[in-house]
Amino acid sequence: MTGVGWRFDPSDGELLVRTGVAGRAARMGHRLTIAMTRWHATVQWSGADPVAVELAVETDSLEVLRGQGGVKGYPARKRL
Repeated sequence: MTGVGWRFDPSDGELLVRTGVAGRAARMGHRLTIAMTRWHATVQWSGADPVAVELAVETDSLEVLRGQGGVKGYPARKRL
């Protein structure tokens, strides 16, 4: 792969995952917002086009920021 690489980490912004629920049991599930607090990503470019992305997340840095829905409420700010 040729081109310029850009590197990103938490100093560049947040990395969040939002989950959803679907199906017959959806009202039992939680819609979560999960933050990854230790991560880095590299984007490789070829000219003006991004051609590859590599993301690494330290799994023990996952933290649930919010949980909505579910039969029983989800505790706020829980480490996974």
